[in-house]
Amino acid sequence: MNEGRVAQVIGPVVDVEFEPGKLPALMNALVIHQEIKTARGTEMIDTVLEVAQHLGENTVRTVSMKPTEGMVRGMTARDTGAARTRSQSTLKSGSRSGIWTARPPASRIAGS
Repeated sequence: MNEGRVAQVIGPVVDVEFEPGKLPALMNALVIHQEIKTARGTEMIDTVLEVAQHLGENTVRTVSMKPTEGMVRGMTARDTGAARTRSQSTLKSGSRSGIWTARPPASRIAGS
């Protein structure tokens, strides 16, 4: 799996650096899953980023699907190799809410 490092966090926008020539495709989902220490104790950063733009040869600009509070430069972001998906659940009122997730390509699900 292709891994990069968070280079900059500005609100929901996160720039991620990869090795030259190994940029993830536009719309791909990147996953950050890392434990951090805060004044309140240990917390987990677990978020999905969507690649929105290529910036040069080794950086992508992404948009976070969750708040970026606690995210810092240097965190590892993994390319899933696929676009993000949305799990939907029906609420009592009949409206739908969704949780954005990253789903691996079908080849990884099938074990190929």
